[in-house]
Amino acid sequence: MLKFTETDVLNSIDPSGFLGSGSNSYAYAMPGHDLVVLVPRSYDHKKVEKQNLAERIDPFPDHNFGQIIARMGELSVCRRQRGFVPQSLGWVNVKTGEIKESRLFGPMEITRQKYVFLPQDYDLCSEFSGGVVPFMTPVDEMEISVVSAEIERRRNEVLDAIEAMPVEAYKQALEEMLVIHSNEHVIDPSKPNNILLNPRDRRFGWIDLNDFEKYPEQRPVNIERVFPLYFPAMP
Repeated sequence: MLKFTETDVLNSIDPSGFLGSGSNSYAYAMPGHDLVVLVPRSYDHKKVEKQNLAERIDPFPDHNFGQIIARMGELSVCRRQRGFVPQSLGWVNVKTGEIKESRLFGPMEITRQKYVFLPQDYDLCSEFSGGVVPFMTPVDEMEISVVSAEIERRRNEVLDAIEAMPVEAYKQALEEMLVIHSNEHVIDPSKPNNILLNPRDRRFGWIDLNDFEKYPEQRPVNIERVFPLYFPAMP
C-alpha cells in the first residue's frame, strides 16, 4: 500500500526539490519520503491534476535500482538511489522564441541544446558539492578557465572514487545485474550517468532500467559478454 498521496506527488514538483534532469524528464525529491518524482520535459499540469495515483508492482521489492513504484498520469514515482553521476556535463533544451514549420507536426518552437554542469553530491540533491559553480550553470555563460578547472576537478573526483572501490563492489554490481536480468529488465548503457558511484557506501548503483517487453532488442545473450561493457576496468 502506498504511503503517499496525489497531493504529495504534485507538491514535489517544486524548484526547491529539483535533483537534475535526464534526456526525457526532470527529477524532483518527494518531501518526507525517500522517493523521486520524474516529470516529462513537456507535460500538462492541469491534465495530471485530474489523474489518479496508481501503484505499480515492484519487480525488485528487495532491491533499490531506482525503479518505478507508482504512476500518476505522465508522472512516475521511483525509489531514490544514492550516489553521484560520473559525467560532469549534461544538456537542457532552451527555447529560442523562433517558430519553424514541421511537415509532420506543423508550427514548432525552435530549441537549442545548452550544456550545463550536473549535480555531483552523494545524495543527488540540488546542492552543488564543490561550491565553485552554481547548480546547473550554463557553460556558455562562464569563463572558460572556470569551466576547464571544474571539469578537471570532477574528472579527478570520479577517477578517485572508481579507484577506491573495493573488489566487493564489482561483485555486488554483477550480482545485481543478474537480479535485474532475471526479472526481465536490462540496464540502459547508452548514458554514463545511469551508473552511479557511491564512495560513502563503497558501491555502485543503477538507475533508468528498461524492461525486456518494451525493449526486446536489448536482451543480453549472456551476462559474461554484457558486464565488461559497463565496467571495462573491472579487477
